[in-house]
Amino acid sequence: MTAPRPSPSASSVNATALRPSPIDLVLLTGLAILLSAFSLPGIFAGLAAALLYALLRHTAGRLAFASVCVSLAFCLGVSEAVLRLGVSNPSYYRPDEVLAQFAGDGGRSHYAPNRRLDFAMPFGDLYVLSDRTARDIVEPRNVTFVTDALGYRDAIGPKDRAYVLVGDSFALGSGTTQDRILGDTLRRAHGIDIYTAAFPGDPTDYARTVAWLKANTRLVGERNVVALLFEGNDFTCPDTAPPPPSIWEWRWRPVTRLETYRLFYGLTRVAFGSGELNRAVLVRDIGGKNVGFLQQYIAVTRREKGCDWSLVAQALAAMRPHLGLVALAPTKYRVYGDWLEPGARLPQAQWRFVEATAQAMGVPALDLAPALRKRAAELLPQGRYVFWRDDTHWNADGMDAAAEAIAAALKR
Repeated sequence: MTAPRPSPSASSVNATALRPSPIDLVLLTGLAILLSAFSLPGIFAGLAAALLYALLRHTAGRLAFASVCVSLAFCLGVSEAVLRLGVSNPSYYRPDEVLAQFAGDGGRSHYAPNRRLDFAMPFGDLYVLSDRTARDIVEPRNVTFVTDALGYRDAIGPKDRAYVLVGDSFALGSGTTQDRILGDTLRRAHGIDIYTAAFPGDPTDYARTVAWLKANTRLVGERNVVALLFEGNDFTCPDTAPPPPSIWEWRWRPVTRLETYRLFYGLTRVAFGSGELNRAVLVRDIGGKNVGFLQQYIAVTRREKGCDWSLVAQALAAMRPHLGLVALAPTKYRVYGDWLEPGARLPQAQWRFVEATAQAMGVPALDLAPALRKRAAELLPQGRYVFWRDDTHWNADGMDAAAEAIAAALKR
């Protein structure tokens, strides 16, 4: 006669019951993603999800854990709907952030098409990078941002135009109202019929924009593209590149495109700061007013030698059949260097590279630093500047100086 098998102990039954099933693992992963959508870094989101799983499964069972996941997903969905269809995200301080539509790798980033946004911009990027403590540099302004059918900041639209302007936030006119941005100023004040196809990125993105316009519109022709490069972030070297985020700060990229993530991330920075104060922003008196300068761009301006900028050269080569002019926008520190370091001669590594590369391709090149320095000296006695005091970008006076120099180069 076979002896009866012993019944399982209570502890083994409990262990089996608490062992994660495939459904539990799916819910656990989903909860970690949901928590990261509220700006919690990936590792911490995973740890919080695991802790919540252990707590709820032990005390209330799988149904309670699933209910938390569903409830959080519902809250995220409502939040996304409200922020995308109703209330503007309060963490945005620039209109281009509201309308930006970022593409995946190799895609075309642009803005929401056929939109006009009148935006009260409370401050510029340097105030944000100072952990919102450099209040004496703040310059509130009202900014109108108009996009066309292609999703670019151009008030006229993609009809046949004489020139096309590509570049990043300087070509875009970040922080400046529509009728004073570079493209509009060139058209209005100098009779240069130019289309603005700008979006923050790097020279590879500018070349991609030109290729897309060539394939999908009649805007791009022979020698009619003006490429505006910025020496501050288009020429990255290891010594001045921002440090990569640590593993503790890792976030899943698709989650960072959610409006809810951007809202909570912005609120977190306001509440706890970025930890970059004094290391990110230098504030100095220029002409009787405090002016902010980005430390990263100061280091770029002082760079004695270049590094491997082959990607910049490749991007310019890709645009070569269409390039009519390559212009270099200087950093704020270069423009106001005479007031910050009287008598000092700042290196010109970025300009020397642009000049040599353009010359080898047979394309005209233009350094905008002399025009902006000259205008800065003329305006300073009037208490005016060519950059926003709280921003890394030109204001309307800076746009005027750059437009005058570019128009003269195009008319030669």
